[in-house]
Amino acid sequence: MIKVNVLGKFQISNEHGRLDDDSIRSAMLTKLLVFLLLNRTKPLTSDAIAAEIWQEDEVDNPTGALKNLMYRLRTTLKNNLGDEEFILTNRGAYSWNTKIPVEIDAEKFEKRYLAAKKAENETDKAILYYEQAIDLYRGDFMMNCRG
Repeated sequence: MIKVNVLGKFQISNEHGRLDDDSIRSAMLTKLLVFLLLNRTKPLTSDAIAAEIWQEDEVDNPTGALKNLMYRLRTTLKNNLGDEEFILTNRGAYSWNTKIPVEIDAEKFEKRYLAAKKAENETDKAILYYEQAIDLYRGDFMMNCRG
């Protein structure tokens, strides 16, 4: 199981190790990893990934830059989290290996918040869900990875 914190300080961990902003030392690698994780149920084309992680920035060769970044990300994951094949490539698209379960704090936060909204007529239940959501909140989404 991969556990990911994106609320506040970024961190990803499993039984083999952990990575955070300080150990990755690249905002682009972190953005790429988080984008893949948040979209882990579907393959993403190189164009879609490049558009998201570089947005307004001019990149001479986005496909080449992405291949290089993807290589660095795979190496970083392997060196810190184990030998699994975390990122798959198929027909010009990249995807997270769905055989590796992932738990993301922001998704858990959203589920608790939505459950609380749904239970607003049951005050005790709603309060419990809101408290659980508050316990998950550690700061703004990807607060150290802006730019």
